[in-house]
Formats: sequence, C-alpha cells, structure tokens
Amino acid sequence: MQQFQCKVNESIQELASILDAYMSPLPKTSSGVYALNTLYYIKHGAILILNDGRALSPLVAPDFIGIHFVLGQSISSLKLEFKLLPGAEVYMIDAHAAKSEVFNKNSYESVAYLIARRLYEFCDITKTFTSTNSNAYKKVKTAIELYHNSQDILKDDISLSSFIIEYTGISKSRVMFILSELKKGGHIATQDGRVLIASKLPSEF
Repeated sequence: MQQFQCKVNESIQELASILDAYMSPLPKTSSGVYALNTLYYIKHGAILILNDGRALSPLVAPDFIGIHFVLGQSISSLKLEFKLLPGAEVYMIDAHAAKSEVFNKNSYESVAYLIARRLYEFCDITKTFTSTNSNAYKKVKTAIELYHNSQDILKDDISLSSFIIEYTGISKSRVMFILSELKKGGHIATQDGRVLIASKLPSEF
C-alpha cells in the first residue's frame, strides 16, 4: 500500500506540473459550494465532496477532483458537489485542455493511479458510512485518523472537532463527548497544537 501511495503522490506532482498553465482561481460563492463539472486541483487545505447535499468524503491537498473528465467521462447518476473547508485553495482546470495535455504528454498512467486511489477510497468510505454495523463512533474514528495523517496541512485552518463535524454530520455535542472520552482513556492527546494518537483507537466505543 505504501508503494501505491508513493505512485499516487508522484502522479499528482506530474499532473500538477503539466496542467499548471491551465489553472485559474476558483470564483467565490456565498455558499462555498461548487458543482463538480470540470477538473479541479486542490493546492492547499481540504474540501468536502457532497453527493446530493450530503457529505461523501473529504479530499486533502495536494489532489485532483474530477479526474474522470480527463477521460471524457461524467458521473450523471450522482449529483456531486464540493464544499471548501477553511483555508482551502482550489483551482479550476479546463477539462478539454487537460485531456489534450494528458494525451500529448502520454500521462495516462498518472490518471489511472488517481482513479484507482479514488475507487479504493470510495469503497472504504462506503463500508464505514453505509454499513448497517457502522455507528457514530466508527465515523468519528475514521475522521480522527484522516485528520491525524493530514494535520500538517489542516491544523492551521480547521480544528479536529470542526473537521469531524463537517465530515460526518454528527452533532457537536456527540463529537465533543466522544473526543473527551478518548482523551480520558489516553487514546488521543494534544501537544504543541498537534493531535497525537497516543494508543491505537479502540474499534468499538
């Protein structure tokens, strides 16, 4: 898995380099929500992918969203949007220009790695968020682990509790209770503004 993630990171760097000239700043909206109708590059921070208005998955920079448009594909059965989380810096990329540039540079392997990673994430998220065995704690646990692994990017712009609430849709009171209990149990701690997983998070709460 580590080798696969290294290839994904290399693919993001390659595509960001060859598509840099086609990036334009994302126009501001009052809601901070955008339709997923072209290719976007998340340069800093994180976004929250929405399906029919409900949170589906966060994406943490650096990353692309809408990579399927490079292959001339669309996902018409899903009403996908994304919401900027605090501190996010996102750029639009013309999908036709990106498709042409990927063809000219023969960068389809990089595109394939990003699509494969997205499919893996989708399966993992589906298991956590739609399983009948899933509960609030399992969703919070998933969010804590993601924040912990990405906090160098996220911690200056969004707190752990705010990230969990945005990602899971669970009430603030429930999230704060779970975090409090995990701290009491010695599972998580904060030090110098960083979240530490002091011991393995329990599988059940």
